[in-house]
Amino acid sequence: MQQVENILTLKSKWLNIYCDKWKDGAQIFDYWRVEKLDSIIILPVFENEFILPKKQYRVGIDAFTLDFPGGRRLHKNLVDSVKEILIRELEISEKNINGIVAIGNKKFIVNSSFNSQCVFYYVAHLNDIVNLKHYIRYNINDNTLQDDLECLQCAFGLLLYKGQKHG
Repeated sequence: MQQVENILTLKSKWLNIYCDKWKDGAQIFDYWRVEKLDSIIILPVFENEFILPKKQYRVGIDAFTLDFPGGRRLHKNLVDSVKEILIRELEISEKNINGIVAIGNKKFIVNSSFNSQCVFYYVAHLNDIVNLKHYIRYNINDNTLQDDLECLQCAFGLLLYKGQKHG
């Protein structure tokens, strides 16, 4: 395959959208693609519970969803991005983070035919959480969370976690 021409380019802080003409043999077709910063999903654990922020409104589906903390990879060092996301989404300080461990030890491709985005997964062990009433909590051995998650990326992270041993 060979790119013939760029028809459209839209660039923003968070993503770039392209429509190009591609040639495959004798056939020429329009192909849309998105370049997006990679994402990070974090499974915070305090004692024997997952700690999730309050449900967040998602414009794309016009609904509130239960999600693990997550966000874009804004730093070269993934752990720095993990800390920044936890501080922002759980409103904790860095001293509340006792350890960060990668789940799966690789990046996972979101939609390679359309999107450049990959997702990284981490477990963050927390300590000294004072305002637990501000969070949604699930026992890590309870399967209810799997039923309550609607986000595919979050549900996949939970399955990765349960498939590995984390101390």
